Amino acid sequence: SYKIGIDGMSCKNCARKVENAFNEREGFYAVVDLKQNDAMVRTKEPVSETELRRIVQSAGYGAADVETVRA
Repeated sequence: SYKIGIDGMSCKNCARKVENAFNEREGFYAVVDLKQNDAMVRTKEPVSETELRRIVQSAGYGAADVETVRA
């Protein structure tokens, strides 16, 4: 699991866009907390920080920080 700080979100549609960027990929499940400006992402396989940042950027936002969370 990963906790990712998201820069640039301002509304529910922003949060949905970030969630969808992850959830449309095989083996990913994401929930975005708009108030905290972060995403909790669970993956079936380990993923690099670079890949996680790339997914956030593909949705049009920035990844402030990426933290690995032990489940």
